Amino acid sequence: AEGWHPRFHEGAGRDPTLPYDVYLAQTRPVSVTSLEHLRAAALGEDGLTERAVLLSLDDGSDACRFRLRHHARFPYPFAGWSNAWQGSGLWWEDLLQTYKADVTKDAALEAFFLRKGAAARAAGARRWSSWPP
Repeated sequence: AEGWHPRFHEGAGRDPTLPYDVYLAQTRPVSVTSLEHLRAAALGEDGLTERAVLLSLDDGSDACRFRLRHHARFPYPFAGWSNAWQGSGLWWEDLLQTYKADVTKDAALEAFFLRKGAAARAAGARRWSSWPP
């Protein structure tokens, strides 16, 4: 139809319980499927990140994905335009890239982050299962 643009379409795939700017931000993260995929996507040829990295990890459960989507609202507001309704302001991808991964999809990804998570818990970090309070 004339004048139709997918950015303004309120059709299929949009969760009506989330504000539109949150919905737009949640379409931005790169889905990574393995630790090597994450390395290839996030690191430059010199092995360093070119931009800051914001990564969400889930355990494959609907409960975890619900918390990330509805409670944390990942990656809002750090994706797309800072003023999403007007398509202006700061373009977040100039500064950082958002990624999301299901750690149960790749053994190397799971081992890498579970090892880091175990060390963080030993240092007194809160468990994700207790979040949000």
